[in-house]
Amino acid sequence: MRKSLVVLLSSTVNGQDNDFKRIFSLNYYKTMFDAQMSEVLMRIPLGGADSQIGSSEQDKARYTEGVPFAFRSKNGKVWILDAANKQLKLFGSEGVLQKSISLASYGKVVRDFAFAPDGKFWLLAPIEGFIYKINSEGKQESVIEGFFDAASIESTGKNLLVDMPMMASILSFGDKEILEKQMAYGPGLSPVLGIGNKFLDLNLKNRNATLNLRIVASPPENLQLAEFPLDIKNEKVNYAGGEIIGKDAAGNIYLNLVACHLENGAIYRDRLYRCSPSGRVLSYSDVIRIPCLAPDLPRKQVVTPEGKILTFYLEPGKYVLATYKL
Repeated sequence: MRKSLVVLLSSTVNGQDNDFKRIFSLNYYKTMFDAQMSEVLMRIPLGGADSQIGSSEQDKARYTEGVPFAFRSKNGKVWILDAANKQLKLFGSEGVLQKSISLASYGKVVRDFAFAPDGKFWLLAPIEGFIYKINSEGKQESVIEGFFDAASIESTGKNLLVDMPMMASILSFGDKEILEKQMAYGPGLSPVLGIGNKFLDLNLKNRNATLNLRIVASPPENLQLAEFPLDIKNEKVNYAGGEIIGKDAAGNIYLNLVACHLENGAIYRDRLYRCSPSGRVLSYSDVIRIPCLAPDLPRKQVVTPEGKILTFYLEPGKYVLATYKL
């Protein structure tokens, strides 16, 4: 389901001056002043060359958000969907380009990609309504039709998951690209699978959040794994957004919960959690963000197989990938 994570820009804050601080244009309450800053993984110049990442300068038709739609980590390296330059690029340490796959023959814009088995890739082309499977050299192997305006795709290795807002559902396709399941949206339904290949669900309600397994598709029925009651005394602070980010190679679940003041919008908590597959909290960390205002990306943070949170932001002339540790 489309993420509900809220990013709040600076606003007027009523209260003691020492209680609030603007950091990277965001308003934070004093309990967040010492929260974890991200650590730069790589900086990649913006531009049209193979070793660069395309921005709005390269996207004359304005099909993209001016930054890559998606990125994913694998084997200590990062694949970046350079939609503006119509390429899927692999970057190693220090942002050195190691491989580039042309996407020029796969529609007006590729919005998302996912890892398919055997080193292959799924590509989402929502304008034409196609999902392509390509090999590691960019050659088309198969295509599935009917995905106009799909929001994102995920792969479990065996199954391809497609987020379809117009259908208010997530579709699951098996290894022979046959539709196996349609899961109707409910509060917080995520295209991340938990125990027993059941969909995970993050439900927010004012000052409480629950991590659940969707055990019955319709009508929705959930099994609660964990509860996250807000332990901030100020009753005007509620959960403002959250998302299930993904899983690491060990199957641990990562999620993000943001709590803000209802009146002044100040961020009282932006917390990343690592939970066991059964939902037990293993670790957490409060973090400071550098916001990027691209409004409609499939995702803005992912989990690396090693258990770090990978995110991005922009600097003048550069696309920056950074990590948080839990």
